[in-house]
Amino acid sequence: MRLCRYFGFLSLFLVLLLSSCTESSTQAASSSQIERPDMEFSTVTYSLGQSEFPPVIMTASSMQIYEDEGVAILNDVSFIQKNSEKLIIMQGSCDDAKVNTRTYSAVLGGEVSIQRPDDGLAIKGSDITWDNDLQRISTDKSFILLYDSDSEIQGIGLTCDFRTSTYEFDTITEGRLAP
Repeated sequence: MRLCRYFGFLSLFLVLLLSSCTESSTQAASSSQIERPDMEFSTVTYSLGQSEFPPVIMTASSMQIYEDEGVAILNDVSFIQKNSEKLIIMQGSCDDAKVNTRTYSAVLGGEVSIQRPDDGLAIKGSDITWDNDLQRISTDKSFILLYDSDSEIQGIGLTCDFRTSTYEFDTITEGRLAP
């Protein structure tokens, strides 16, 4: 009789122990929702372009593509855009870029630098958005705009339309314009 009680107690203890070790449903749901890229690359060259504009060629140390979301994430990025005569239209760099693979627009993050040699223009800032359809960059953060190395404008909020060479500033905090 004592042996039956011992086995009964041992069985009950094992049932309680094993049921307490199962993964909770909230843990299982959250771990299965971790977003994993469909493709990952290191040291990659990526072309953003549509037929009406020359492509922007991006080189990055790494890239992750999320096909369902239509997003590519690039790190340690440099980029260049050349016209049909192979002259540089735009070039620059950024710490990271989030590219919409359907529209070819992008958000350039971290420290961003953009040069337009034909215009004598250089832009430095952070979190700059590139709208590929409009050929326009914009930021609501602080920026520095250098023009022909003689003029400098610092401010917050900038929109540059590269098709029309129009530059709009939300707030200019400091500036120096050369004649």
